[in-house]
Amino acid sequence: AFSGAGLALREGRLVAITTVPDLLPDRLAQLLRWCIVFVMFGFMATMLWLGIQFVEFGWNKETMSTGISRGIPYLAIPIGCALFLIHLALFAKRFVAQEFELELDADEGGV
Repeated sequence: AFSGAGLALREGRLVAITTVPDLLPDRLAQLLRWCIVFVMFGFMATMLWLGIQFVEFGWNKETMSTGISRGIPYLAIPIGCALFLIHLALFAKRFVAQEFELELDADEGGV
């Protein structure tokens, strides 16, 4: 989930409830989306920091089945959060403007 969230953001495929922004005038809807960007940034920055601590906590412990460090699988959290933050920085303006080009394959049943 953490590894793919940035890609989903870039392509406009994050799950979203758009009822409130759809009811607002364009300027207020954009202001609301900017607020959402800042909340996402704060949440992912916090998860990045906590994820690094989680990796450090588990690094010296081994898994029972494979014998590898528990910190290795835990790396998905800080790496995924860092990638999400990079995507957010690059695509925040496009997210706020809702400028996404979703391409539907014929297999997906696009209309």
